[in-house]
This record gives sequence, C-alpha cells and structure tokens, in this order.
Amino acid sequence: MSEDNVRVSGVEQLEPNKVKIMFSIGPDRFEKAVADTYEENKRRLRIPGFRAGKAPRKLIEARYGKDFFYEDAINNILPAVYEEMLTSVADELEPVSRPIFKLESADTAKGAEFSAEVWVKPEAVVSSYTGLEYPRINMEVTEDDIDREIAFEREKNARYSPVSERGLKNGDITRINFEGFIDGVPFDGGKSEDYELVIGSGRFIPGFEEQMIGMTVGETRLVDVNFPDDYHAEHLKGKPARFEVTLNEAHEKEVPEADDDFAQNVSEFDTFAEYREDMRERLLERREHDAKREKEEFIITELVKRTEVNVPEVMIGAECEHIIQNFERSLYSQGMSFDRFMESSGHTEESLFQSYLEPARRNVTARLALETVAKKEGFTATEEDIDAELNSMTADYGLDVEKLKETLTKRERDSMVLDIIVQKALKHVTENAVEIEPSA
Repeated sequence: MSEDNVRVSGVEQLEPNKVKIMFSIGPDRFEKAVADTYEENKRRLRIPGFRAGKAPRKLIEARYGKDFFYEDAINNILPAVYEEMLTSVADELEPVSRPIFKLESADTAKGAEFSAEVWVKPEAVVSSYTGLEYPRINMEVTEDDIDREIAFEREKNARYSPVSERGLKNGDITRINFEGFIDGVPFDGGKSEDYELVIGSGRFIPGFEEQMIGMTVGETRLVDVNFPDDYHAEHLKGKPARFEVTLNEAHEKEVPEADDDFAQNVSEFDTFAEYREDMRERLLERREHDAKREKEEFIITELVKRTEVNVPEVMIGAECEHIIQNFERSLYSQGMSFDRFMESSGHTEESLFQSYLEPARRNVTARLALETVAKKEGFTATEEDIDAELNSMTADYGLDVEKLKETLTKRERDSMVLDIIVQKALKHVTENAVEIEPSA
C-alpha cells in the first residue's frame, strides 16, 4: 500500500450505532501537507533578518517549535483524508453524523494518526413485508365534490370592488390600523398598521370583527374584547382589552356565476356543462393519485410495526430539520412567512421541533426498513434507472443531462442509487400488500 494512502487501523464500538474509527496517513503525505502549509503562510511570518516570505522553514520551526505548522496542515488535509477513509470502510460503515476528530499523534518522520467518533446507520430487522394489509380506499367522485371544487375556482376568480357608500359587512376585505390597550396601557404585539382582515373570517379575538360591522372608510372605532383563557400568549390570557381601530380601506368580493361565461373565462371550454365534466375527470385523476399515496401510507405504517431498529437520535433530528424546511417552503409558496406562522401559532423553535419528533422517527424507520427489503430482494439500480432519474431531474430544473452527470459526486450518485432501490422496495411491498374492507 502506498504511503500516500489512508490506512484504517481499527474500529471500536463505543455504543450501539456509535463507533470510533482509527486511521492514519504516512510520513510522505503528512510532510507534503506541512510543506504546503509553510508555502501558504510564509509571507505572513516576520522573522528578524529576513524579508517577508524568505525565512527558511527549518529556522521557523527551530524558533517556534517543530509542530508550528502541524495544526494548519491537519486542518487543510483532514477533510480529504476523512473522505478517503470513508470510501475504504463504505461496505461496513455508513456515518450519519458529523465526526468528532482527535489527533492521536503527528510527526513528519512517522505520519499522522487520527480518530473519528461518528454515529453510523443501523440495519433494520423486518419480520415480514409481504401480505401487509390496507383498507380499501373509496375513489368515488360525487356531485358535491365537483360543486365544492367549482365553488373554490369561483372564489379564486372573484373580483374586488371598493366599498365607499355603505358600512362594513361580513365578507368584506379590509385594511386597518389598530392598537390594543389593557387598563389603558399598550401591550406588546397589540399594534399593527395596514393589516388585512376579512370580516367574519374569525382570525381575530371573538367579538372583534363583529364590532367592526357597519364601519365606514376613514372611521375610527373603539372595540372591547376579552382574550380567551387559552390564548397562546400567557400575559394576555383572560384579560379584557380595548382596541382603537381605524378602517383604511374596504373591498367587496364579487364571485362570478357558474355559467357558460365563467367556463369560457377559466378554461378552453365553451359551455359550463363541458367544464363541469372536465372537472369530474380531473378530480378523479387527483383522487386516484391521493389514493395511491394513502395506500402507501397505510402499508408503510404496517411495515414500521414489523420493524425493529435502534435509530440514532442524530438521524431523527436531521429528519426533523428536513420536515421543518419543507414546511417552511410550503408556507412560502402560500404567501406566508415562517416567522409569521411561528408568531400566530405560539410555537417556539423547540416546541415545533418536538412536535415533529415522532413523524421523523417513523420516516427514518420506514426508510431503513425499505433499505432492508431492497437488500433482501437484491434490488439494484441499472444505468437505465439512473438515466431515467437524471432525465426527471433535468426536466424539473431545465438542466443538461450530460452536464449533470459530469458534476455528480460519487456520494451524490450513491445517494441517487439508494433512492432508486428504496423506491423499488416500496413498489414491491405495495404490490404484495392485501386489500381488506375498511372497519366500520
């Protein structure tokens, strides 16, 4: 083995799914790392009698110590060394956490020895994965379903006209300034300007919106309410409050009629009857898609019940963060900021994290179970599978397939391969599940 290669000298089991890996590099490679560090830093060193960058390395080491460049050299080389070490143990260990490194020894004449403590992916034990039961899912599309969807589309296409010659009524969209007082003193979070509120939406404290009925644009009105006993802000629970509210503007929503004109405005159809039939077909497609996902969820739940695995908390934490990030993106797509959600829901970062722990544990367990199924069934990812996945990615983001292939790292490719075989495992488990009548 070349002196430049990383050598793994041992793996110590610290606790279930946590190990310490001992590895080292030879003197030639470590000496090169130290020499490179000297070259990078010599111009910043000031040695009496020498111009900047001209002091010999041996003189610097004699003055400041033999190991003067060791720390920077190790910091520069360790990430690459660690990645090489992981490649050599990839068949036995798969770290799922950042390593905690320790320098065991270092000498340019002998090389450098390191240790890394990491959590590693556990292997799940699945008692059975065929014949899993799921209840029959109703995929019928009713006339009421169609009516509700069309009503939603009508709402989306509503027009808004200013309200100027009458007082507010339920359904009006307003922009208001307000400030709240308790015992005549303003309280934190009780003031806002140009706030959008739909009258009758129930977004504000009970009684607030009702007392705004009849207001006209430009009017200021005092609104008296009581905060609910279960209000999320502890200092406001059950307290009586008075708000000074000014109506800046108001608009009335006009929902279009369900007729041929509406169908022509929102679709390629000439008649409302054609539009309604197309809506039926689209709802059926959506229902079939949702039913597929619902079926998978039932089956995954049953699979998790049949799985034994000691999941490291670090994996659950990482999945929690992933769920929260997806939730944040979902909020953004709906026009709501994450901070606004946190404020209105009364959640803290810690309470939100805690609320996702069990879903995260389930997700991780399910993934590990499917990896076990894939291994038992011998599923692999062919080049055709990988190309299909890459084509799907490029279609979504407008990338060139060949360029994407060139930029993929080994770790990214391995992750893609694992995703493919996990999907094959899910398909296998799903196709071998048994439909039963839902319980009454």
